[in-house]
Amino acid sequence: MQNWPDGVTGAQNVFVNGTDGRRTLVESAVFVMTKDGDVDGDGLSNQAEVSGETGFKNADTDGDGLDDGTEVNTHGTDPTKPDTDNDGLDDTAEIRTYETNPTKPDTDGDGLNDGPEINQYSTSPAEADTDGDGLDDGEEVNTYGTNPNKADTDGDGLTDGEEINTYETNPNKADTDEDNLDDAAEVKTYETNPNKADTDGDGLNDGAEVNVHGTDPNSADTDNDGTSDRVEIENGSDPGEASEPGTPVSSGPGLALIGAAVLAAGGGYLWWRRRGGAASATETDDGDGSGGAAAVSAESADESESTVGPVTGAGTPSAAEPAAEREEPERYDEPLTREDEIIAILEAAGGRLEQSAIVSETGWSKATVSRVLSSMADEGRITKISLGRRNLITLPGNEPDGARSPFEHPP
Repeated sequence: MQNWPDGVTGAQNVFVNGTDGRRTLVESAVFVMTKDGDVDGDGLSNQAEVSGETGFKNADTDGDGLDDGTEVNTHGTDPTKPDTDNDGLDDTAEIRTYETNPTKPDTDGDGLNDGPEINQYSTSPAEADTDGDGLDDGEEVNTYGTNPNKADTDGDGLTDGEEINTYETNPNKADTDEDNLDDAAEVKTYETNPNKADTDGDGLNDGAEVNVHGTDPNSADTDNDGTSDRVEIENGSDPGEASEPGTPVSSGPGLALIGAAVLAAGGGYLWWRRRGGAASATETDDGDGSGGAAAVSAESADESESTVGPVTGAGTPSAAEPAAEREEPERYDEPLTREDEIIAILEAAGGRLEQSAIVSETGWSKATVSRVLSSMADEGRITKISLGRRNLITLPGNEPDGARSPFEHPP
């Protein structure tokens, strides 16, 4: 209207007079406001609100708790829409409560909108990896089915991120390969493959090796004796170097022959030493060219047959000689003890031998050899030297010095 007086705003009555200036043709109530004014005090000018979609008499057109002017001028939100970014959170809640971006549905860019993070998953809409496990919340929820609020979903000792990104194990399953060892135990304690139930391929699961047999799950042959752990267990022998007493050993004709040969050789050798080493072949020769063989064999005869006469050239006792004229049969030493046999074997080997070789020479079980050697070491009759997984057994004074490999036999 032309000629409207300055400063007159608000509700007014307007009259339209006739041309003669006396008659009132129209009378109307109007609300007068200036263009630059702000009738509702929301921070938007009257002209802006009238030209736009907000109400010039309503400071918060969309009722979201933010004045129209604040939405437009400060936050860049839509003053006519309570949830500008359609993420399930009102603009005011995003700004004042969660400190998220009201114009960006997924503030932290983790693949989950801010609303679901707050209302459904209880995760942080402002932090991509709520539990700090190395996997974004969206990955945990949408891809792996893990708990985005728990760094180690399956409780196996590995974070979900480690399982996915480093070890390729199942973050929802504590024992990925079902070998009865949790993934973390395999990775951090035993250094086995958490994705392979039998790491060393010996036919025994890693869990059985660790929890039942005490063998090395990374070595198919724990004691390095040439026989795999599984075969030893199936045969009843001990697959580990350190064995408990009473472990059975497999039997067979080959093992029996080895034992007999060692007993014969060791017995003859020790008998000769106990005789002082001075008896010549002729002193024990029975005339059949076998030297002292008959004497050695006689040592194993039943001692109850005390009336057996002297050995003749034909190898049979003479019963025809009068008792007074018969020579008293020579008494041999008692049968070899296990300790004596080991001493004989060590002396024959030059004074030192690996424990596994003694097992092979005697044909005894590893447990038996270990027990006998421990007793002898306590008595000072032998020396046990640990070589990692193996033991070197020596006679006193035959220990290897620092300048020579302990595996090298002295000349």
